[in-house]
Amino acid sequence: MKKLSTFALIPLCFGLVACSAETMIQSAFPDNRLYEVTSGDGEDSYRFSCAPRESEAATKAQLAKAQRMTDAYLEAAAEAYVEMFLAEEDISFRDAMRINKEADAQAEVFVEAMLEETGCLLVDSE
Repeated sequence: MKKLSTFALIPLCFGLVACSAETMIQSAFPDNRLYEVTSGDGEDSYRFSCAPRESEAATKAQLAKAQRMTDAYLEAAAEAYVEMFLAEEDISFRDAMRINKEADAQAEVFVEAMLEETGCLLVDSE
């Protein structure tokens, strides 16, 4: 499976007026298709870029798994992020940077797991 490297994608956007994450992902994964699904609670919308599957049923299963993984990750990340900030009595700029770095590392693990397990990347969430 192709590994997404942000640094490898930056030159693709250099000098372009409008360069979105979606554009970068489509450049890195040109065979992928874009899908929009609703979160499990029906309150949010997710846009995924996914590797093509052999049938409509396989695509639906792929998207359902991506949606469940995203729901679980976003809920857990939000809870953990709030807990990290609440655990600090007097939060300094350095503490905030550490917490953000930890959140970024967790997000990277999620993205890699999502790509490995479903062939999908989360492009947008509303």
